[in-house]
Amino acid sequence: MVDVAREPYPRKIRILHWTIVGLILVQWISAGWMEEFFRRVRDQPVGVLPDNAGAIIHALFGASILVLMLARLVIRIKSDAPGPPRDLSRPLWMLSLANHLAFYAVLVAMPLTGLASLYFARDFAAAHVALKNLLLALIALHVAGVAYHMLVLRDGALWRMLKR
Repeated sequence: MVDVAREPYPRKIRILHWTIVGLILVQWISAGWMEEFFRRVRDQPVGVLPDNAGAIIHALFGASILVLMLARLVIRIKSDAPGPPRDLSRPLWMLSLANHLAFYAVLVAMPLTGLASLYFARDFAAAHVALKNLLLALIALHVAGVAYHMLVLRDGALWRMLKR
């Protein structure tokens, strides 16, 4: 395994990572406006577009996350990413891999279920909310992993996403 402190992720992946993090933060903040929109149009046919700025932002940024995640997936497949830290146990490496794969799946599925709830059937909103809860759990696990690398292992893993 490599010294992760010396081998950052490719620049494109780092830019996409932090851009998506920012967009997720905006989604979390704007979710209430989208929920309010759905309450108002509950009995209307699908295809009614959001009519308040917060809901519009939520829909547009959700679609942006989908596009960026697909780009990130393509770039990730085509580029070499650094290996796991030297001293990381196999169970922790497997947990990290599962967490990252789940991020990819959830961050593609969430925008799809959001769009589907607008254009196909309101029933997709329940799946969207369930995915939101899963995403929050994945974020908590990811942040715990970063803290573990920083405070316990002290292996420099965080710097792979911060180096220029």
